[in-house]
Amino acid sequence: MKAANALNIKIVYSKLNSNYKVDPLDIAEKASKHTIAVIANIGSVEFGTVDDVKKIAKVCSEYEVPIHADAAFGGFILSIMGGGFSKMFPGFRCEKVYTIITDPHKTLFAPIPSGGFSLGSRTC
Repeated sequence: MKAANALNIKIVYSKLNSNYKVDPLDIAEKASKHTIAVIANIGSVEFGTVDDVKKIAKVCSEYEVPIHADAAFGGFILSIMGGGFSKMFPGFRCEKVYTIITDPHKTLFAPIPSGGFSLGSRTC
């Protein structure tokens, strides 16, 4: 929100479904040629929910809108967990995910100012 305010960018919030995940159909209704990015939450701090990146990517491909994956809380854990959990977060391998943020201090016991920002890969 701070960056949007500094850059004079209007934030449009999407509805959540009953599991507190973003509703891709609501994104489809609100997206336009003026949309500059969609933010997908990968492991919210409050509920641990993971947005459906693949469904969001389908919507975003219609408008050529990039996705930013906020994986600050769940990115490291979901990317290495077995048992299907890594399939919940295909962001490291999804072409519409242009950027990913991770915070190793939240789950990997790194010093608090540490964080990671990377570009997504181009396969999905």
